[in-house]
Amino acid sequence: SLEASRTEQIISRFAGRAASIELAEEGVAVHRGDPVVRFDASEAEQSLRKAEHSRDMAATELEALETATLPIERQEMETAALDARSAWESERQFLDDSRPLVNQGLVSDAEIRQLESKVAALDARRTQAESRLGLTTGTLHRARVEKARSVVDDARRQCEFAAAQV
Repeated sequence: SLEASRTEQIISRFAGRAASIELAEEGVAVHRGDPVVRFDASEAEQSLRKAEHSRDMAATELEALETATLPIERQEMETAALDARSAWESERQFLDDSRPLVNQGLVSDAEIRQLESKVAALDARRTQAESRLGLTTGTLHRARVEKARSVVDDARRQCEFAAAQV
């Protein structure tokens, strides 16, 4: 019987199932570095294409978040906060102007209390709008960007892993 003088272990870099599509003929002498088997890389190539697509989509979403979504949200919240402040200041000024008219009998105490309630409600609305603006732009927007960057980084790592499989 015929036996090889030496045997070597061949290890694949593929993760998962690998199908051989070409194998060196039996009995042919091979040297270090000679290809002895060729695997079907179509699944790995498909995984790479999917990973690249995911990476590109994640990068696009991050860019849209940073250049459009968050600036628009910030602008809308700034406008809401300014509108709330303006309404509060206007109504507060009207209340201040109305107080002296009570002594002249032109405005009643009930009307002053009504104006005070309205000013208090507008002040609460102003405070809420300013607080929302500060928290959203100071914390939530930053967290959303960090999360989107993490998704991009993960997608890049998946691409590198998939590329190594091909």
